[in-house]
Amino acid sequence: MLLEEDRCPVSLETLGLLYGLPQGQIAGAISELAPKTRAQLSLYCVQRSHLRAIGISIAASCDYSDLYAIGGKAGTALYEISREQRDPQHEEAPRRTRSRPKITLATKAA
Repeated sequence: MLLEEDRCPVSLETLGLLYGLPQGQIAGAISELAPKTRAQLSLYCVQRSHLRAIGISIAASCDYSDLYAIGGKAGTALYEISREQRDPQHEEAPRRTRSRPKITLATKAA
């Protein structure tokens, strides 16, 4: 049960402001929104690839009941994803890079 209307639940100015904010400041910027509006906005954003990270950040500030009421199973999945990303145990360890041997080019054909 995704959003029945494909309309952004906040003004384009607000959406533009969120788009320009660092991830850590998104929760503060949406704190004045009603819980249902935050849930709608999170689902709206997650459905758009360029806004997905914002949607997950917003979902982290939502209650399960609001996300489920607005998005059904998609809301439940979004709730779980947003909690996993906040949990430090789920953070990926930094990848180690191996040093590769230098490549040399032959100067004369053998």
